[in-house]
Parts: sequence; structure tokens; C-alpha cells
Amino acid sequence: MNFRENDLKMMEALVQHMNEQIHHLSQHCPTPMGQILLDELHSSIKKLSQLFGQTVSSAPLQRPAIEQSFETPSLVPAVPASVPGPFVASVPIVENTGRKKTLYLIDDDKDAQKVLGYMFERKSSFRVVSYTDPLLAWAEIKANPPDLILMDLMMPGISGLDLLKNIRTIPNLNSVKILIGSSKSFDKDRIDVLKAGANDFIAKPYNFTELLLRLNKLAS
Repeated sequence: MNFRENDLKMMEALVQHMNEQIHHLSQHCPTPMGQILLDELHSSIKKLSQLFGQTVSSAPLQRPAIEQSFETPSLVPAVPASVPGPFVASVPIVENTGRKKTLYLIDDDKDAQKVLGYMFERKSSFRVVSYTDPLLAWAEIKANPPDLILMDLMMPGISGLDLLKNIRTIPNLNSVKILIGSSKSFDKDRIDVLKAGANDFIAKPYNFTELLLRLNKLAS
């Protein structure tokens, strides 16, 4: 297949962009599901590069060890080393009793949104609605309250802590379960969000197995 010069430049730019995404995701997704996304993205880059003979410069991606969390062997059975990857540890899913519970995912990191959206679609029974703008999410929360909210602590416009406080000032939103996530895992941050009305706190980068267990517990 012959490419015009402009087409070639566009393809090279796309490969470079996707290559950068691999390194970004590798820092934010040290979990089995994150590795699946990295594998798929790396495979796509190889296919694109083969179209015009460009060599991908990214280093081989090593499958990281699964982070330790509070899951027990009965909940997350070990996978024998002989079983080929990629794989995702089994996670109990909330039973669907006729209506999927709605989860609002609020995070200004668009890449994190895509990754988490992909994970939830494959491994959860939640109906997920994503927002990168916390102010837009706040308006929607008031108009259409969800069952659960997973949101980042640090966001532009309004922080997760301030948004949490706003939510808890409205009586009919008190039943909404809220899980706050943050790379700031100091005791003070945990205490502040719990005092403000959060139901739980989880550190970033997320271990998806732990994240889903916590959300399922809140939803039950």
C-alpha cells in the first residue's frame, strides 16, 4: 500500500502518540487489567508501524506483580503460572436485581477515565457515567442522583473534597455512596474526606481488584 507524504506523517505522529500513551498508562495501571490494555495498545502500535516499516521504540513491557490488597484467597483465587495471560483475577459482582446501579466516575484525567471505563465495562455490573469536569458532574448529581460515586480528590475547578461537602449538604443525596481516590494517601487526607462524609477512601494508582471489591461492598 502506497501512502502520500502527508498520510505517512500522520501515521508516524499517531504511532508516536500511542507510544507515549503506553508509558503514561504503565505508570497509572500497575494491575492485571492495566497490563491487558498495555498489551493491546502495544500490539496496535506494532501493526501500525508495519504498515510503513517504522520500528517501535518502546521497551518491552513487563507484566508487573499484582499489588497486595485486602482480598483473600477465597475471593481472588491464584492463577497457575502455566495458564497463559493476559488474565484478570475473579472478582465478585453485585447481583443484578432488575436495575443496574449507576456509578458516576469523576476524574479530570481522560486517560484514567478510558482505562477505568474499559475495566468496569468488562468486570462490573454497574452502569458507568464518566465526567472529566467536576462542575458538570455536580450539576448532574443534583439533577439525577447516582447510586455510587468514585471521584478523584485533586481536580481543577472544584476539588473532590469540596464537591463531597456540597453533596452532603443536600439531604436527598445522603444515600449516595461515595468513594474518594487519591495519590495523596496521607492520614490527614483520609481523615478529611471521611469527616466530610465519604464512605471510603482508596489510594492511587488503583488496584482494580481492590477497587471493585470496595465498590461492590458499598453497593450491597
